[in-house]
Order: sequence, then structure tokens, then C-alpha cells
Amino acid sequence: MTIFVKMNFGTRHIKIFVYGGDHPPPHCHLLRKNGVETRVAIPTMIILTGPKLSKTEENLILDKLEELCDEFETLNPPTH
Repeated sequence: MTIFVKMNFGTRHIKIFVYGGDHPPPHCHLLRKNGVETRVAIPTMIILTGPKLSKTEENLILDKLEELCDEFETLNPPTH
């Protein structure tokens, strides 16, 4: 299974990723400059793993929420 970054955006200190070949539930990965990662379910914004989001981090995800959801679905189509 190939895993690659499809979406990568954020700030100098925060990066947000969606991976292809990833597992449910739909989520994104928020990586901070210090290497600490939080996985966030999308579109619910529930923290799956890692520390809580700051307001800035939350707003970065919310600003791109529709795109993140679309990309996760495109890269990780449901299997029945």
C-alpha cells in the first residue's frame, strides 16, 4: 500500500496532512514544529490521538475542512 501526502498546508510551525492508503475514520494529521502530532476526525473535529488543538490549529483545519474531507474520500474510497 502506498502512503503519500496529498494535502500539505499550514503555517511555518504547523502542517496538516491527508494521507492516501489511510484507515477510517476520515481524519487529518496535524504536525507541530516540535514533532507532536494530533489526529483529528473530519468533519467532526474529534481528537483521535494526541493533544488538544489550539484555536489557531483548529481554525486552520476548519478553513480547509471541506477540501480535507473531499481529499480523504478521494484518496481512501470506501470498500464494501
